[in-house]
Amino acid sequence: MNARFPLAEPPYDEKVQAIFDKVDLGALAPRNFLRTLAHQPRLLGNVVALGGSLMYKSSLSERLREIAILRVAARTKCDYEWAMHHALFAERCAITTAELEALLEGPTDAPCWTEQEQLMIAAADELHHGSTITDATWQAMQRHWAPPQLLEIIVLIGHYHLVAFFMNATAARPEEGARHLAIFKPDQS
Repeated sequence: MNARFPLAEPPYDEKVQAIFDKVDLGALAPRNFLRTLAHQPRLLGNVVALGGSLMYKSSLSERLREIAILRVAARTKCDYEWAMHHALFAERCAITTAELEALLEGPTDAPCWTEQEQLMIAAADELHHGSTITDATWQAMQRHWAPPQLLEIIVLIGHYHLVAFFMNATAARPEEGARHLAIFKPDQS
């Protein structure tokens, strides 16, 4: 059970169940996220659709996407987002322990990152701290990404801020299989 908001319980509304049926990541499916958001089916459908588009139809590499998401999780101190994306994608995207540590506290230009990765981290940091991307960062990003990708980067970072705000505000806990990766606040099971 969530500390602030109840998880929706079955039987679910037909529309909610249809959405749940489409989201299957095995043992680490985002059940707590879905069951919390299920109290508002219209938003559930829209948020899941956007998240699915960013996850499965992206023009960005999976590694760049996950670097952005993990940096957002670090900046927003979102245990749920950090634990889930660490569990599901860190190994798959060859994100090392040193890189995870750099995502938590390192500068945008840490030597472990390629130029593109540094720019992705800078974009996440600048959007988080100033709600925009500086001209210098934007110009550098334009050398690496076409306009559709630049827009996707902004939406990706914004979407995962939305998820982090939602999960932090509702106090939803990481899924059981990822709880051991939570690092920002004690998980009181």
